Amino acid sequence: MALAKEENILVMTQQYTRFKLPSDVGGTMSGFDATSLNRLWDTETGIGAGSGYNYSSRPIINAGTVYFEPHAFDVKTGTKIDFALSRTYNCGIITSARHLMLFRSGTMGYVDLDSPDKGTQNYGGIRPGCWINTIPANGIVLMPDATARCNCSYLIKATIALKPVSM
Repeated sequence: MALAKEENILVMTQQYTRFKLPSDVGGTMSGFDATSLNRLWDTETGIGAGSGYNYSSRPIINAGTVYFEPHAFDVKTGTKIDFALSRTYNCGIITSARHLMLFRSGTMGYVDLDSPDKGTQNYGGIRPGCWINTIPANGIVLMPDATARCNCSYLIKATIALKPVSM
């Protein structure tokens, strides 16, 4: 579940993941009024058993949009929005700031939410860990080293902080 505080909508998803129970079929998402808990909408996500896409991330609510890997939906209506996320190694959790989505995609992958048509971009040579290890915070991106017990082959094993480049 995730709360869209500004819209006062609670979003509940049924994910189809490798950690599912036999009764979890996945593939649906619902929106509820967070005060009354009345159901506002239901939508099929097009992701679930037999779809060929076993996503592993949680829903992210950002500026009226629910990003639910690999798609996006309007938080008020549940209507699918023209957006497609593509990443290599869909392990790890997606994080987001107002203008940027970050995730593991082989290396550190990101989508510029102001130009989503550019698709997934990569910051090569270094990789986030297998959990929440790429953190957008107050205009910078923090990525602590998460390679201590990993046998993946990546060039840079370090903690990094990225700041915006002034134009």
